[in-house]
Amino acid sequence: MRLFAGWLGVIVGTIYCTLGLITAVELRQRWSRFGAGFLAAAATCGPHHLIHGEHILLQGSPVDLIEMTSVLLGLAPAALFVGLRIEAMAGGRGDRQITGTPAWLAVMPLALAVAYGAVIGVGLERALTETPARLDPIVALPNLVMFGAYVAVGWYMARTQLARREAIGGWSVSGLSLAGIFGTCAFMHLAYATARMGHDWHSLLNDGLGVPASLTFLGIVYSLHRRSAPAWVSQAATLPVRPVARPAPWDAAPEPVG
Repeated sequence: MRLFAGWLGVIVGTIYCTLGLITAVELRQRWSRFGAGFLAAAATCGPHHLIHGEHILLQGSPVDLIEMTSVLLGLAPAALFVGLRIEAMAGGRGDRQITGTPAWLAVMPLALAVAYGAVIGVGLERALTETPARLDPIVALPNLVMFGAYVAVGWYMARTQLARREAIGGWSVSGLSLAGIFGTCAFMHLAYATARMGHDWHSLLNDGLGVPASLTFLGIVYSLHRRSAPAWVSQAATLPVRPVARPAPWDAAPEPVG
């Protein structure tokens, strides 16, 4: 179990660091506020997982089953999104479209709600039953802030996909995986905040930087969502269904295809 949890942190951290590197490369060609905020978030999320994996593998940090499960649930959307970005950089499509709403996609939100409801329940139980001496507010507070910020980011991204569904005739795999990344990231921070993992200056510094990064990104996402929502409603009501080519989710100028 220790090896699995430790290497899981290393793998997920490497994926997020790779995503941050890809974002930095693409921003040199197509600058956007969204991309800059996303880069800041990825630059703290990746090291968070790497540090945690290193603590488990080399320093004997305890393994928390709830935190490990939260990280495991985030592995699939993160790996999928990075794979699509690598494909785009190699000249490929960089996205796929799901036509309609298949049964598995309709059921997925309910399944995730059950899974993360359990995470919230365990977190509340820990917060209410643990004595102050056993809780670590230095670890808990920044991770709780990031939990709240990333829940909101994931919510706005999911609403974006719902709003664009009529206009593009389906769902963007890249967009859904991006919403999944922040949804799973949020609940990982909640589990981590209450798991009594311990800390050192590396984790404190990284999580301290993660707080302004997450809040800044939330502000950017909220601003873009608020400005774009009326356009999506109008587009869905007046335009024929057409797929949209978007070189990257942070590209400010997507082009209609065909």
